[in-house]
Amino acid sequence: MKKRGIFMKVFTFTTVILILLVCVTVGLFSQQFLSFYSTTQIQQLNYYYSDLYSQLHDKTIPEVLEISQAFYADNKSFSFYVSKKDNPDNIIFSTPDIDPDMVPNSTAFKMIMTVGQDYVLCAANQEAVKADYGGLISKSVLALSSMLVLSVAGAIIFFRQITKPFK
Repeated sequence: MKKRGIFMKVFTFTTVILILLVCVTVGLFSQQFLSFYSTTQIQQLNYYYSDLYSQLHDKTIPEVLEISQAFYADNKSFSFYVSKKDNPDNIIFSTPDIDPDMVPNSTAFKMIMTVGQDYVLCAANQEAVKADYGGLISKSVLALSSMLVLSVAGAIIFFRQITKPFK
């Protein structure tokens, strides 16, 4: 009975440490992944709207409207609006699928750029928020479960060898 008692105490202690290690790993990697994903979305928004941003500099309101309509005609899946900088409620152009009142407070990935002295370009990627994380979560759970099973199996083998001299 005492032989199993030492083994079980050491094994239980090791298993608890391994479970804590896996939980900390999940916490660290999930935070890093979300940070990386957010940064990537902002970079993509910047890339997609850089052409429109450069075209809007030093333009009059009719030119801004014309440029924005042409950009939207070529990019129907993009959501953005252009407003006056000094009066954000004065919207010059808005795509139909964006609500200017909701954008600053929405959970969508968004980018607000000041264009020159006069305009603000607000772009949003609402589809990125709707991304399905199911596949990623299931693969992560499978990988972490496999890591835990291998760790426990290693602990069993290791501690059996350590406890042999006590027999």
